[in-house]
Amino acid sequence: MKRDINDIHAELNDHLISINDNTSELSISAEKINELENRLDIMEQRIDKIETMFEGYIYNPEKFKNILLSLREQEIFLILYTANESLQYKELIKKTGLTFETISKCVESLILKGIPIIKSFLNNDINIYLDNDFKLFQSKHKLVNINKDLISRISYESLENYY
Repeated sequence: MKRDINDIHAELNDHLISINDNTSELSISAEKINELENRLDIMEQRIDKIETMFEGYIYNPEKFKNILLSLREQEIFLILYTANESLQYKELIKKTGLTFETISKCVESLILKGIPIIKSFLNNDINIYLDNDFKLFQSKHKLVNINKDLISRISYESLENYY
């Protein structure tokens, strides 16, 4: 009987050790979850700041009143504005006849002037496009002024390439 009690005692001790191990694992998991929640809170705050910055910029025509674009910048802008999908730099080179360096400088200048151009990388190629909300806003409010001769030329070239 004493042996049975000792066996039961040993089993209970094994269970106690298992429970303590599980409690330690749960405690460590809870700490990691808290750490992740804290990081998510920080990321959420940063995203809120970015959204606030963009909302105030993209949807406020007053911010775009004084943006002046060079003819080359206007040309790149107009091509991106009329594109139905993202374009690679090599497509812009083909459409404009400009060098990669010139197009790259124009795109960077447009971004610095607040034009919301989005860049993505696919198969080692840089794809760029104009933010769709901005396109809609541009169509309603004409935020960025484009030279009328340039509009005619780009429209004519687009039609010529279409047929």
